[in-house]
Amino acid sequence: GLPGNTAIERELKIRINRRDPYAFLYIDIDNFKAFNDYFGYQKGDEIISYLAGILTKTVEKLGCKEDFIGHIGGDDFVLVTDPTRGQFMAKYIIDEFDKGAMLLLGEDEVERGYFEVRTRQGETARVTLMSITIALVVSTDNKIAHFAEINDIASELKKYGKKVKGSVVIKERREITVDGNPEVVAEVENTE
Repeated sequence: GLPGNTAIERELKIRINRRDPYAFLYIDIDNFKAFNDYFGYQKGDEIISYLAGILTKTVEKLGCKEDFIGHIGGDDFVLVTDPTRGQFMAKYIIDEFDKGAMLLLGEDEVERGYFEVRTRQGETARVTLMSITIALVVSTDNKIAHFAEINDIASELKKYGKKVKGSVVIKERREITVDGNPEVVAEVENTE
C-alpha cells in the first residue's frame, strides 16, 4: 500500500527543485531471494509487510508529516526525511527489524543461526539469518541535481553494505579526488 516508483521519483524531484536538504534511506533486506526460496512466498510477503510496518511506525514515532515512505518493489524501500533525523531513524529501523524478524523464522534456523539453500550450481550454501542494509544519502549542499544520482549513490552504498555481516547503515560522504571529481566513500555503522 505504499507509493511506488513514480511517486518516489516525483518526491525526489520536488525536493531537488526546491533545494530542500534531505536524507534518503534506501532499505533492503539481505538474502531475500534465498529466504523466499527456503521459507516460501507467504513468509516472504510477511517479512516485506513487517518491514513496511516498521517504516510506517518509524515515521509516526520519530518523523514528521513531510517524511515520505516508498516501496520500490520486492524487498526494496525508501524513506525520505530531514537530514537531522536520517541517521537516527536508520538505527531505529534496524533495531526494530532485528528484534522482530527472528519471530518469523523457524525455531531450528534461529537456533543454528543460518539456513541452507541450493545454489544455481546445485551446491548447498549456508545463508545467515535476516538482516537489512540501509544506504543513507544526505544532501544538505544541493549538489545532487537529478534524482537518478541519488539512486546511483544509494545503489553503490548498498552493494558495499551487503558485504558486511549483519544489519548495517552505510552512510555516504563525498571526498574530492585529485582530478577534482567527487568520489563516494562509505562510512559503515554495523549493529553486530
